Amino acid sequence: MGVVLTVLASSTTFAAVQSVAQFLKVSGSSRQDSLGGSYTAVRGQADALGRNPASIYGIQGLNANVTYFALAEGINYFKGFVGSASRYGTFGFSMTNIDSGAIESTSVDASGNVTTNGRIFGVSGQAFAVSYSNVFAWNMATGVSLKYVREDFATRTFNTVAFDMGAQKEFWHDRILTGVSFLNLGPGNRRSDGTGITENLPMSVRLGLGFKAYQKKDHEILFLTDTTYNSDDQVLVGTGLEYVAFNLVSARFGYSPVSLNQKFSFGLGLQTRIDKVQYALDYALQNNSDLGWSNRFTVKVSTGASFQAAPERDSRGNAPQSIEDKINALPDHQKNTVYVKVILVDSTELKGKVILNNSQQLVLEMKGFGAVTAPKKKIREIIRISNLDD
Repeated sequence: MGVVLTVLASSTTFAAVQSVAQFLKVSGSSRQDSLGGSYTAVRGQADALGRNPASIYGIQGLNANVTYFALAEGINYFKGFVGSASRYGTFGFSMTNIDSGAIESTSVDASGNVTTNGRIFGVSGQAFAVSYSNVFAWNMATGVSLKYVREDFATRTFNTVAFDMGAQKEFWHDRILTGVSFLNLGPGNRRSDGTGITENLPMSVRLGLGFKAYQKKDHEILFLTDTTYNSDDQVLVGTGLEYVAFNLVSARFGYSPVSLNQKFSFGLGLQTRIDKVQYALDYALQNNSDLGWSNRFTVKVSTGASFQAAPERDSRGNAPQSIEDKINALPDHQKNTVYVKVILVDSTELKGKVILNNSQQLVLEMKGFGAVTAPKKKIREIIRISNLDD
């Protein structure tokens, strides 16, 4: 039980400073867990909010997901994320709840015998956050989260406000992903029990790097790595590898040798689209040297339509043609040579020959780069051109 409480409550003490609310270190995303905790550079996903508030930029419409798993000794963990795009940027909300239930108090005598004393206590933690992300300069997504954190441990209660901030930028036609975030920044509380101990949140700085090592037609291989510097002087490194086939099935593998004693992790993802709504189920099997293996599940729902004001109509009363309509109006690339210029939501421009056009993405053959994928949810404008020199 002592090991389990370490995950939940105050676990790191230096002199008169103690780190509390350790549950904030738990990711709350099955995909992230299966990738060794490497998620700081991932963009366009609401479940990355807990690692980088800039991550919700690029979401089209509404992106919502819920994660649940049970740890040893009856501890239940629940986390939910919601992200929604608008003409003013992307907004997000997240909530976390972890609860140990009733725990029977025990004591150990000089001989090492464990006895119960009849007292019952519990450990729980909650966090609520609102987030905002947008691109302001250099095609860099930046974001900030404001959160309220509360932890109850037996008769002691800790609560405070804090904030996260982060940035992300993609290079080489979105194949290289970078991210940085500063988490759990906020004031500490001094205990009122006369001990003089100041309780602080587990602040951290995270650096993330990703590389789309293979990206052709219906197959993609993504490599991710994160380095985390914690306020308790820990330096954590995690790596992950993801293979996506036909935009339907994902296989994941991760390794994180230090973080919460986690070692290997594995995961699977399934997704499908019905009309304009995409449904996904993520599963992670995670190994912790103290807590053993745990099964984690995340359910995701996302829409392709953004919640924006209706577009202005032209002089004839016709609404402008949507991106989806423009893409559907392209000639059959299997029978015709089709060149296009694509402008993504972060203002990146791609120019090439269409070699794949499915419900999820366009794949262009570009000079000097080969096949480059443009997810349809990230396309802001598409223009047909006669050749690559236009």
